[in-house]
Amino acid sequence: MSRLSHVGKMKILNVSNTSVFEIGDSVNVHTYSRVLALKRTRPVYLGEEHDFSDYTVFNQPIPRRLVYESINMTVFNQNPVISVGSIESTSVSTASILHIGSTTNIAAEAHVKHVRHSLG
Repeated sequence: MSRLSHVGKMKILNVSNTSVFEIGDSVNVHTYSRVLALKRTRPVYLGEEHDFSDYTVFNQPIPRRLVYESINMTVFNQNPVISVGSIESTSVSTASILHIGSTTNIAAEAHVKHVRHSLG
């Protein structure tokens, strides 16, 4: 049985960096993001000076939890409507998901490296 998703009020200021905002049902939602954040005391950037391949964090797989036990589940939805009064969000960012509805599979992966260069 499919359900109807109803949202009274929604305020989202920013959706970015491979994120998903969805109202309604889905089967597969997959997000993936690689971020290299470079901050310096003095804002002098020389262009192509850093590459993802320079950092192992971008090449390492994220460990997955393996589920060995079988899961039996019965769901009965008395009300065929997913009803949300109001949602307010500053940001949905870096491979995240804001989803009002049903989904079968979700896979989200983010690799983030912060580099700070200080004087002295």
